[in-house]
Amino acid sequence: MRRLTQLTLAAFLSSISTLSAAADPTSTGEAPVTDDYGNVSAEARDTKSDVQEGSGAPRPASIGRALSRTGPEGSSTKEYEQAHAAEMKLRQQVADYQQEMDRWRTCMSQNRQPVAAGDAAQFCTQPIPPDFAREVPGTLITDAAAAMPGGPQIILTSEQVAYIAFARLHLEPLKPVIGPPPELNRWKMAAVGYPLWLSGGGDPHPPAVWDQVFNLRVRLEAKVKSLDFLMGDGNVVTCDGPGLPWTPAVKPGDRSPVCGYQYEKPSLPDGDYTVTARTHWNVNWTINSQTGVIPMIQASSVELPVGELQVLIR
Repeated sequence: MRRLTQLTLAAFLSSISTLSAAADPTSTGEAPVTDDYGNVSAEARDTKSDVQEGSGAPRPASIGRALSRTGPEGSSTKEYEQAHAAEMKLRQQVADYQQEMDRWRTCMSQNRQPVAAGDAAQFCTQPIPPDFAREVPGTLITDAAAAMPGGPQIILTSEQVAYIAFARLHLEPLKPVIGPPPELNRWKMAAVGYPLWLSGGGDPHPPAVWDQVFNLRVRLEAKVKSLDFLMGDGNVVTCDGPGLPWTPAVKPGDRSPVCGYQYEKPSLPDGDYTVTARTHWNVNWTINSQTGVIPMIQASSVELPVGELQVLIR
């Protein structure tokens, strides 16, 4: 009788041990579900047995994992969701802005003549910079591999961050400067066949600026790559850089060694030629050790009367 009791007790203890081992995932070699930081999270269970508290309705196991996801400093699921939503919005805003800038550059590159001064970009619609958020619910990083524990993080490429800073950059287009100025002669016009000097008025190399994009610093430096002159008569002159301004020291009739033009037919008496200077910028950006270039095109126009000088021989 005593032996039977001992056997029964041993069987009972053995069954208890088996149940305990089954309840412990580490004893079966199965690792528990963890979050991105290695913290033990809710285990994936059968949704049929996972009942939402207070409702009696099944709850998917994935929701159970998300609700218990916390960073090492106690960041909640809501904070991660807010950071993810902010990241997706920023990515979409930058992508839309890049597409609009591409369309703008393509449109501005076409050699269509404006009809009046000030209408240099009448055929093109310059993009309006997006209304980027001033703050984000997380730390902005530019390399997913550099993600570190410490709370929600927002991951963008360096170029995407640069476009956010670029959208806030203000550049003044170079204005077309034509020398010698028509105002200097008594006819107040440029003459057909006379060499004109073309240059861009303004600052072709403004000082570099620093911008703060959330927790990242971005350096922007704009330089004029080239300058196109749409002369109003259907011809286009392209200059490397901003050109060379005419000065009174230039001998009459000397041609510009850098960028110049001579009209072959007058605009008068029908009106003036609209001369457009199209500035091609290279905006160089630097974020930490990453660098790149964002191209930009701007335009500005002036009116230029061009006539013929008649030589009377007696």
